[in-house]
Amino acid sequence: MQTQQLSFADIRPRGPRLVVLPDSARVEEWLLAAARRQGFVAGRPACTLAELERELVREARRAGKCPPSASPHALMLALREAAREHSHGRFVRIREQAGYARALGDLLATLTQGLLDPADLARLDVPERASELGRTLAAARGLLDRAGLVEPNRAVRIAVDQLAQGMPLPPLLARAAEVEFDGILDWTPLRLRLAVVLASRLRIRIRLPWSADRPDLTEAL
Repeated sequence: MQTQQLSFADIRPRGPRLVVLPDSARVEEWLLAAARRQGFVAGRPACTLAELERELVREARRAGKCPPSASPHALMLALREAAREHSHGRFVRIREQAGYARALGDLLATLTQGLLDPADLARLDVPERASELGRTLAAARGLLDRAGLVEPNRAVRIAVDQLAQGMPLPPLLARAAEVEFDGILDWTPLRLRLAVVLASRLRIRIRLPWSADRPDLTEAL
């Protein structure tokens, strides 16, 4: 399988490269391969996408621009309370079930990665059941706001917005002249926005698996 490479314009001199990979297992494999090639790996040349996002959120918090992230327990409490108090109609029978609250959490994360707020869902021309879910999620987010918390995906969105407005790069990125995203397939709108915003500061490469003989797989890429 070949690799297709997408590059933004090179706006900085070449220097240290940070490789961003999908998970810790891939990072460990990359570091072992680099050590075999070079004999010694200095600094932190590779990290996971989740680690990169956490570094951005920490920098936004240091700047006083991002509230603390809600713990999984606090987020679930907010979702359960919102489900109990704001889920009506067809959702009444399941609003007390733990699986419903977990599904709400998954939907909230998906909306945030798609750069949509729950209130946006409630205003769109969608079936009423989707609007009802949007109102329930907006209520859960309101509970977190009053507690001075944000859900983790929203914290990432806030950090990306702050980066676009000139927030300093976190140390992990400030040391790099180039960032290479390698093997990441889940390019949500929020992650695409992150890459575009970083491209205004750093040289960005996106490496994707590519099968020339499988257009059904590569068309979307």
